[in-house]
Amino acid sequence: MGILSGVDYGGPINKTVFAFVLTMQAEGLNGPITALQLVNTATPIGFGLAYFDAKLFKKNIYSSIEVETLKSAVPMGVINIVEGVIPLVMNDLVRGVTATAIGGAVGGAVSMVLGADATVPFGGVLMLPTMSRPWAGALALLANIIVTAVVLAVIKKHIPQEELDMQREVEEEELDLADIQIF
Repeated sequence: MGILSGVDYGGPINKTVFAFVLTMQAEGLNGPITALQLVNTATPIGFGLAYFDAKLFKKNIYSSIEVETLKSAVPMGVINIVEGVIPLVMNDLVRGVTATAIGGAVGGAVSMVLGADATVPFGGVLMLPTMSRPWAGALALLANIIVTAVVLAVIKKHIPQEELDMQREVEEEELDLADIQIF
């Protein structure tokens, strides 16, 4: 469930898994939906932590535009909106999905093994108080975030400083309204 809920960032696979685990929750099984929600919460935060982890490896893994995207994606993740990382993943699909899947598998497993079970089907970190074992949810969330971040920081390619500087120069060019044509 951890892998399936994370690999399409809120898309149709995630929604299918959500429908399945929501049905399980209606039958009184809260563990699976908790795992799914924790993975969705952890993914954007893991992408944000990867930025700092990569600095430990002396790597630049995000362009300046991607760093700006992180500034909104991470807070969105805190309240369980995973879609904020889609622009980052689309720039490096294989590595992004790989890191998310590995982190999701670890986070989902920790959640299920420790018995994290929220009674609400949504909420990000706000769901932790609804759990019978909030410490289990916090540990699962932490494991997912750390694994996603480390994997992403290790497998993403380094962007040379010269390339980042060139990107900044292109970004700072002013838009000339005379160049806009309407057909």
